Amino acid sequence: MPALEDSARIVALQFRFSNPNALPKYVKQLPEETRESQINRKSNPTGAVVVESAANTSLAQLLLDLEYFGYEMINAVSFLRSELRDPAGKSKYSIVRYSFVPREHVRISDEFRTLRVEAIGDLRGICEGALWAAEVYSNPFGLDEETLSVGQRMVSINLAGRRPIVPVWKRDGEGNRLGEAPALLQPDYSLRLDSEAGPVLIPAN
Repeated sequence: MPALEDSARIVALQFRFSNPNALPKYVKQLPEETRESQINRKSNPTGAVVVESAANTSLAQLLLDLEYFGYEMINAVSFLRSELRDPAGKSKYSIVRYSFVPREHVRISDEFRTLRVEAIGDLRGICEGALWAAEVYSNPFGLDEETLSVGQRMVSINLAGRRPIVPVWKRDGEGNRLGEAPALLQPDYSLRLDSEAGPVLIPAN
């Protein structure tokens, strides 16, 4: 994809939470997404995968990268989705989405301005306190086909499979504990932003 600052009009971090107790506090609650909307979106994909899904990914440096490239948070929202594999629609999960734009395009509503500092703190805790399965898409930027901006993209960083960074036992292939004490969960990758390549996975040492 083109250089990050030239093409990515929006960078969105979209988290999937199955545990309601882990949800951040400072987000705007939106109406539940309808099953019809979900089915239509999945049936008509518009984006391209730029980073294949990778588990145990650290986001600890991602906010610093966004700041370095001049992106600022403009919104923080949450809404429910139904699990489409559940025909009864009773199994639900939450989507939490944080949106960033280049500094020159920042427009913040009065409503969000009152909780922006707290929302940034929430997101920092989410990024630093857990590992995630990360997958990145590059989508056309625009509200509809008539307003699509040529060369402009929306980078969607989709995150699921939250694993809190807590002490865990290392185990062998048979499930037996290794070592004398549990150790903090370690990442396999780090998700970073590169000026030319955009989002990239860096293998952990």
